This record gives sequence, structure tokens and C-alpha cells, in this order.
Amino acid sequence: MVSAIIEDNVTMSPIVSYHLKIVLERLAKVRYRNLTSFVFRALLHKILLRSFRSHLLDTFHRVRPQSLISIKCRPHNFGDFVLLTGDAAHAMVPFYGQGMNCGFEDCLVLSEALDACNDDIPKALSLYSENRVKDAHTIIDLAMYNYEELKDLVNHRSYKLRKKLDLFLNRVFSNKWLPLYSMVTFTRMPYHEVVEERKRQDKVLSRLRNSALSMAAVGALLLIYCGKKKHLL
Repeated sequence: MVSAIIEDNVTMSPIVSYHLKIVLERLAKVRYRNLTSFVFRALLHKILLRSFRSHLLDTFHRVRPQSLISIKCRPHNFGDFVLLTGDAAHAMVPFYGQGMNCGFEDCLVLSEALDACNDDIPKALSLYSENRVKDAHTIIDLAMYNYEELKDLVNHRSYKLRKKLDLFLNRVFSNKWLPLYSMVTFTRMPYHEVVEERKRQDKVLSRLRNSALSMAAVGALLLIYCGKKKHLL
């Protein structure tokens, strides 16, 4: 009987129909004897199916896309009793996928601050704000940078070369060299330290590049010199 109701009143995919039939049959066995009533059929047909499609289309045409925002504030505490965490303190664009993770990390940092201050709440809130503001601002900047990276930089040869170089150095020096994304996503390294480490890596690669160019220039000069000397002989 339940199956007949579904087939008579509802158009749906075979998979959805199959699972819905199972649910309704089980409900019928648990004393829901009026499932075949007109009221139930009307509610099932209108609320779960027709209204959903119309609501979805209406929302798509009526609601305008919302602007992406970033929020930076300092400090994160107000007096001795109020503390901002999560998006209230550091809303960010979604391009690094760190919004929720950063919010959970807020809780961890707050817990560490409470332990360090022996549960003295006013001191813990001040310590939390002092330690967290720099990291919150940094991840907001990193998220925006990742937008620029995804929008444009991924098409540059220099970006692709750096990506391959980072992966190679990570394989060779796994404990010493981590790509930027890995440091942000897979470690507990504070965000501001991630940026400092990235700058250090940039300096190392810059020096290696300059050394390689210098050696190539010296080699070219030696070849020219040897070629001229041989010609004179």
C-alpha cells in the first residue's frame, strides 16, 4: 500500500524511491497505521518534493550572491569576561579551507592559555589574545593570497617550478623542508611561524639560484677563455 502511494503521487529516482519505500514500510510496522491517509500523502507530496524544487528555484533567482569578507580585530578579548573566537574574531575567505580548523584551534589555544594561567580567566583571556591575534591575521592574509594563487599564479611556469622543487626537497629533506600548504594544513606550527619559515625557504632558494647563475657565468667565461687560448695556439 505504501509503495502504491509513492508510485501514484511522486516522481523520483529509483534509488530515492527504493529507500523511501523501506523507511515508510518500517514506519507502518511501528503502529503508524494512518500512513495511507490523505493527509500523509498530501504532506509527503507537497512538503518533501514539490515545495523543495520550487523553493530551490525561488532561492536561486531571488537571493543575490553574498560578498566574501575578512575580519581582523585586536584584541580578541574585551575586559575579563568576553572573548571572540572563530569567525567573530577572524572571518576569512574560504580559499585555504582553514576557517573551521582555525576555530577549533582557537579552542585548543584557549585551553593551553588556561593551563598556563592556572585557570585564572582574566589572565588567560589576555594571554590568549596576545598569542592568537598575530596568527589570526596571518591566516586571513594567507587565505587571500591563496585566492590570488588559484586565480592566476598556477598558470605561471615559475609557480609550477617552485611547486616541483618544494616536493623534491620535501622528499630529500622530509624533516627540514615542508611546502607552504603542508605547513598550514598538516602541522600545529603557528601561522605566523609558517610565513617566517616560507620566507627562510625563499632566501635559501634565492641564494642557490644566485650561486648557480654565478657558477654558470664563471663556466661560460672559462670556456670562452680556453677557446681563445686554443685558437691562438
